[in-house]
Amino acid sequence: VEEWIALDVRHLPAVHLELAGHSRRSLGGGLTDRRDPGDALAHQPIRPRVHAGGLVAGELVATWCHSEPAPGDGLGAVGLRVRADGGDLVLDGVKRPVEAAGSADQLLVTGRSASGLVQVLVPADTAGISIEPLTGVDLSRRFSVVTFDGVRVPAAAAVGDPGGTEAALERQLQHALVVANAESVGALQAGFDLTASDVVDGSGLA
Repeated sequence: VEEWIALDVRHLPAVHLELAGHSRRSLGGGLTDRRDPGDALAHQPIRPRVHAGGLVAGELVATWCHSEPAPGDGLGAVGLRVRADGGDLVLDGVKRPVEAAGSADQLLVTGRSASGLVQVLVPADTAGISIEPLTGVDLSRRFSVVTFDGVRVPAAAAVGDPGGTEAALERQLQHALVVANAESVGALQAGFDLTASDVVDGSGLA
C-alpha cells in the first residue's frame, strides 16, 4: 500500500498547474478542495489499510487535523488529548484551521497521549465531532474549526508506530510545505499564462 501512495514531489508543480487551471475555470461554481492526503500517510506503516485504496482511487477524502487555535498555535504545540479507555481511544480538543474538513470522510488527527504524540484516523461522522466553517478570501479552498468532544474510536484507529510518530509528523510537515509551495507555483504560473494570453490576443479573463 505504501508504494501506491508515496509522493514523487518532482511532479507536483505540473499537477498543481493543472489544478490551478481547473480552479480558474470553476470560480463561482462552488469548488470544493478534495485533496488526497496520501503524502501525509506515506513513509509510515498504516494499520487502517481498508481506507488506503479508497483514498488512492479518489473515492474517499481525508484531511490532516494538526494545527490548533491560540494559545496552542505555536510550532510543535499539540494540545488535543488522546487517552486510552479499555479497547478504545478517546479524543478531546480543537483543531483549527482544517482544510476541507466539511467534505472529508476521514480525519487524520494529531494528538498527545500519556506516552507522547499519536495520530488517529477518525471517520468524520463519528459522534462527538463538530465542524464549523470559517470565512476567508480564498475562493478555491475551505477551512473549518473541528472540535472533538469525547470522540471514541477503536484503538486500532491509531496510525503508524507510536514510537515513530514524532519523526512521521516531521516528514508530513515537510511534504505539506512542498505541496503548499507547489500549489503556489502552479497558481502563479496559471495567472501569468492567463495574463500573457490576454496581452497577446485579448482572449484571457484579465
